[in-house]
Formats: sequence, C-alpha cells, structure tokens
Amino acid sequence: MHECHGVFLHVGSFFTLGFLSDLLAAGGTVMSANTDVVKGRLKEAAGALTGNDDLRAEGKTDQAVGRAKQVAEKAVDKVAKAIRKVRK
Repeated sequence: MHECHGVFLHVGSFFTLGFLSDLLAAGGTVMSANTDVVKGRLKEAAGALTGNDDLRAEGKTDQAVGRAKQVAEKAVDKVAKAIRKVRK
C-alpha cells in the first residue's frame, strides 16, 4: 500500500492497472492528474476566500484524487515499459 496524502492505494492491483491501461489503449479519456490537482487548488482557494468549508474540502479531495492518478499513471508506465523490455 502507498499513502498519497491520506488516500491509500494498492498500486499493484492488477484490476486497477488493467482497467487504466485498457481504458487508455481504447482511446478513453481520463482527466489529467495535473488537471485534477490544479482544479482542487482553485476550489480550495475559492473556498478559503469565501469561507465555504465544503468547497475547500472538495478542493482538497480533488487534489488527493489527482495525486492518486499520478501514482497510478506512473505505475502503468512502469509496467508498460517492463513489458516492452521483455518483448524485445
């Protein structure tokens, strides 16, 4: 298990890696991890400026989702690289 700012991930999960790689290989679109982090920062800042604790919390959640996606993307890339290396 890896901890990513309070979000626990099982990066070695074949289901998760298979799902993501199948989705990406099929041309599916997944909101960029960086986009989620930026969107979360904006929501958190807007919530802080307006005193809206729910919006602020939603922003923190979006940032955590973005960071989790970054970890998953790196894992998928490493697995794909290892597969390509073995196939050579």
